[in-house]
Amino acid sequence: MVTRRNQRQLALWHGSLFYLGFWGLIGIYDPFMNVYLAQLGLDGREIGILATLLPLMFLLIAPAVSVPADRYARRRVTLQICLIGLAVTLLFFWLPQTFFPILLLTAILSLFRAPIAPLADGVITRLAVRHHLNYGRMRLWGSFGFAAAAIVGGIVWQRVGFVPMFVAAGIITLPLIVVTTRLEEEPAVIEERPHAWTQLLQHPGMMAILVASFLAGGYLGMTFTFEGVYLNQLGGSELIVGLFFGIGALFELPAMQYSDKIARRFGRPRTLIMAYGLLILANLGKAWAPNAEIFLLFAVLKGLGFGLFFVTTVRLVDEQTPAVWSATAQGVLNAVLLGIAPLIANPLGGWIFDEFEAHWIFVIASLLALVAGIVIEIAVRRGVFNPDH
Repeated sequence: MVTRRNQRQLALWHGSLFYLGFWGLIGIYDPFMNVYLAQLGLDGREIGILATLLPLMFLLIAPAVSVPADRYARRRVTLQICLIGLAVTLLFFWLPQTFFPILLLTAILSLFRAPIAPLADGVITRLAVRHHLNYGRMRLWGSFGFAAAAIVGGIVWQRVGFVPMFVAAGIITLPLIVVTTRLEEEPAVIEERPHAWTQLLQHPGMMAILVASFLAGGYLGMTFTFEGVYLNQLGGSELIVGLFFGIGALFELPAMQYSDKIARRFGRPRTLIMAYGLLILANLGKAWAPNAEIFLLFAVLKGLGFGLFFVTTVRLVDEQTPAVWSATAQGVLNAVLLGIAPLIANPLGGWIFDEFEAHWIFVIASLLALVAGIVIEIAVRRGVFNPDH
């Protein structure tokens, strides 16, 4: 007989294992993708264009997939379909060597990857609420998986090259599909709500989060796209690139673990402002780092800031949203944070990278995070968030 305590423990393990597997998969190839593309001979503008495809799919596909998945309680099945598509595309990604074939395959890869995070976050945040679990404690395993994969990947890909990277990533996706079958999900939505996502946008607290997330998405899009390439320019090897992303992800762990405790002390909106502050300090340090080794040190601040930012933002969105539309709300968040914002910021970053000194990317990104913090502070002062949050 399965007791309530056992159910709670199983829910904790299943959520943690999904995040470990998914972000471990992303850590195998994502930190090195733009370095790989640069080594193939693509310039900053071409890399910037390719970097807009995932945000475009976050904008167009993630909300469109999340709404019916919520309505008909098909989140897990949809998640599995996306993971299968992602695995197959990764297995063949090493084949194209020129821009236009890479553009086509990147579009397909992005099509399958974009809905995964909002669907999983929608399922697992509600799972955490039902079983009174610390969401950050589950999500931190994703950062651990990303860190381990990035560090090990940096060591291995430096020795064997990048081609095996895509094959390994595709194969590792397969057991993750099995893990997905063990996730609990909310029942189907019975009542008709054909425009649920537009209703979410009418909530003033949700709008404040989305405006701030748009600015934060510009920060993340610019920096993540060109951190590895800039590190390479500063003399950093594939190992240094892997260490940068790995160390950053490792320092996300304490931020995620204690995010709820910090939020209880300061409130989630002010905790989010603290996260923006850490991200600003990290970027200003990277902007003026004289070499790859000093640049590497600011991975610590980046990890602490991103860990606190991500968990707090996801939980804050969840608290403004009816449970039956959890995946829809996360889909809207992802459309703004990882869709609209990087769609604008990534090409801008590519242009700055080609036309000016690359460190200006990090300066401009810091300004975006500063304005995001101001938006949340204004919202707090106007009382648009639930007082309990």
